[in-house]
Amino acid sequence: MTANPAGGAKLAPSGPGRETARKAGPLVQYALLAGPLLSMLDSSIVNVAVEPIARELHASLTVVQWTVSGYLLALGAGLAALHSAGLVLVAIAAAGALGALALPAVRNTALGR
Repeated sequence: MTANPAGGAKLAPSGPGRETARKAGPLVQYALLAGPLLSMLDSSIVNVAVEPIARELHASLTVVQWTVSGYLLALGAGLAALHSAGLVLVAIAAAGALGALALPAVRNTALGR
């Protein structure tokens, strides 16, 4: 590694006997882009539904907005915890094996609901 004027480190040039970074294929790139896209889509859907939710629950708009913020914070923390534990891959494999519609039933059974 050589010094970078910006203060970080940069990789040394590749050559014989040196490892080089591989470029991710298009499928991997699309998969990596799908996560943030789906998260933004979920956030947008929930925020569009704030007013009807408030009306249905007879709650003030402020209370529902705080509830949505708590939901999105918990969602982000939960996804980060699952990702760091490697459980996202397990959940994806389970969805493939059981079918996506069976996962809520499995979750409810595991949580004792």
